[in-house]
Amino acid sequence: QGAARAGSNLLLAPIEETGAERDPIYAWIRKLAAEKADHEDGRLLYVAATRAKQRLHLLGETRLELKDHVQAAHRPNKRSLLHKLWPVAEDAFQVAAAVAAAAAPAAAASLAALPDQSLRRLASDWSLPPAPPALAWSAASASAPAQDDIEYSWAGQTTRHVGSVVHRWLQRIAEDEAEGWDRARIDALRESFANELAACGVVAADIAAAAVRVAQALAGALADERGQWLLGPQRDARCEYRVTAIVSGERRKLVIDRTFTGADGRRWIVDYKTGVHEGADTEAFLERERERYRSQLETYAQALAQDGPSMLGLYFPLLAGWREWGA
Repeated sequence: QGAARAGSNLLLAPIEETGAERDPIYAWIRKLAAEKADHEDGRLLYVAATRAKQRLHLLGETRLELKDHVQAAHRPNKRSLLHKLWPVAEDAFQVAAAVAAAAAPAAAASLAALPDQSLRRLASDWSLPPAPPALAWSAASASAPAQDDIEYSWAGQTTRHVGSVVHRWLQRIAEDEAEGWDRARIDALRESFANELAACGVVAADIAAAAVRVAQALAGALADERGQWLLGPQRDARCEYRVTAIVSGERRKLVIDRTFTGADGRRWIVDYKTGVHEGADTEAFLERERERYRSQLETYAQALAQDGPSMLGLYFPLLAGWREWGA
């Protein structure tokens, strides 16, 4: 009676004994518990679906069945989350079932064309053939400087990450041959730059300024005649070209920012540099940078020596700066 006066009630039922008649009170309590669990599943699905910030991907699976001799998606189990979404998801599943049915003959033909993979017993006297001779290999010298160490040994981590993001987007622009890229599109991507910088580990206080620096570098390259030439259509063009080669007796793994064959038939090897110069004598700065990176680019030229002599170039999108020389 005290519990009833307090506004709550307690209902008890004995656990069903195996083989005994079904207890209606226990069955009713189990039904209430199942309904409560079902409502909780719906609540969790709603919470999960409404917390997405930009995109929401929902994956579901159900078996196929024949309805009136037509393959269709079977209604999912009532206890599944997909069942709760079925009123809005069914059409997409039925379309997928129809596509799968149309592709079934081609898939069966493809499987029939596969080579016979049935197991066969080897002869009792069979043995493995001798192993091929071992290859002579030595690890790259520990003293060989990594490519990133050269460019960023002087810079802070934020500058390093700005350079990485700029390189990735210059690759994207070059792969599009600069088609459809302009300052407006760069400005619209400012949030994407910020997200990438945050993912790289740039502290929150520096992200806005770093994203501006990325946008300036990309917009500068698109506005500059030299940048348009580098990023536009070129023959045999490659971006972020990974090469493993023996250079001066050492095995080196290299990444070349941009390489292509120019209109005159010469192979160009270009490295992007995202550094800036605060002083007045920009030309002197570019000359120092050329001497600083001469060895790095000439190593690239040695790795691609089979393509003949190369022209080497350093491009500074934030300065519209350029230096070139023959290998």
